[in-house]
Amino acid sequence: MILPVFQTPFHEDESVDFGTLERELHWLLDEGADGVVMAMVSETLRLASDERDAVGDFVCRAVGRRGVAVISVGAESSFVAERHARHAEGCGRRC
Repeated sequence: MILPVFQTPFHEDESVDFGTLERELHWLLDEGADGVVMAMVSETLRLASDERDAVGDFVCRAVGRRGVAVISVGAESSFVAERHARHAEGCGRRC
């Protein structure tokens, strides 16, 4: 199974560039990836919790039934990691 870690693109103001992210995800799937992984290379530690949630939701919807979306839940504290784990679980239920 091929599951590349995607890179999160940003605008000059450091907001997430969802248009470019969508093109990147579709390109990865079109090139044969079985899904994608949101992990440290995806700049997750640069994102505020609400931004991280938004990227996770977006990735899950963009990948949809075409593949698997793995959402990293790593964090600086177990409390925050648990919060991210609950959100990732919810993403899976919604997609």
